[in-house]
Amino acid sequence: MARWPIAVASLIIGGLIGAVVTTNSLQGQAPASTAAVVFPKELTSYRDVVKVVLPAVVSIESKPLPRKVSTKDKKDNPVPPKRRMQFDFPGLPEEFRKQLEEQFQGEDGDVQEMPSHSFGSGFVIDPRGYILTNYHVVAGVNRVEVRFKDDGNQVFVSTDIKGDPKNDLAIVKIKTDKPLPYLQFGDSDAAEIGDRVLAAGAPFGLTGTVTAGIVSAKGRGHLTGGTSMVYEDYLQTDAAINPGNSGGPLVNLEGKVIGINTMIKTRSGASQGVGLAISSNVAQSVSE
Repeated sequence: MARWPIAVASLIIGGLIGAVVTTNSLQGQAPASTAAVVFPKELTSYRDVVKVVLPAVVSIESKPLPRKVSTKDKKDNPVPPKRRMQFDFPGLPEEFRKQLEEQFQGEDGDVQEMPSHSFGSGFVIDPRGYILTNYHVVAGVNRVEVRFKDDGNQVFVSTDIKGDPKNDLAIVKIKTDKPLPYLQFGDSDAAEIGDRVLAAGAPFGLTGTVTAGIVSAKGRGHLTGGTSMVYEDYLQTDAAINPGNSGGPLVNLEGKVIGINTMIKTRSGASQGVGLAISSNVAQSVSE
């Protein structure tokens, strides 16, 4: 009878030793069902993307060439009439027309005088000096000044401007003696709602500005009444887009352009979290 307690104690001790050995042998090993799962590294900064993108982003200042006035014109019209803002650019989408009217309408309901210049953004798509921007950035002008963030003191003056008003896209060619940094187009169809993006440009003339957000929606259309645009395929984003951002790139985290920042839905004239960018697949086709 005295042997039973000893036997029971031996079984208990053996079981505990076995449990300890088994536990120690599995320490540091992931369960087989999750061993192959690889979690993405947490993104803590956009700095690497920005370093790739910003050198190719430019500010575009539109300045019309001065008109030569003959002696006869000076005699007949000693005081030229004030120039008024015109909103009848060929093919200008109705959405942009409304934004311009809101921006330049005076308290008496009349529009203000035509500004001496306008400001927008663009980005290099070819190292030989080809820059893509929005048509409404260069509409009605025959001369623009282009500046890069890294060398804001150097001004590239260009009169070589070609535009597609119906798609609100334009190409500005500048002369350069060396290859320029440029951006590549990404596949806007591959972008998904929720993807993180950056919008770069010169809002309110503040060159080299970058804002972050996500793709809020895809395939936005019928924003211009369906009469002005040949293709309406906008990406919607909550990355802050303000006046002056027009023509700048919307890029993914690989630094590739998936959209051209074009307009905002707003009642205040500034960003309210709904920006719209022409999809890169449309922009690439039209620019080529």
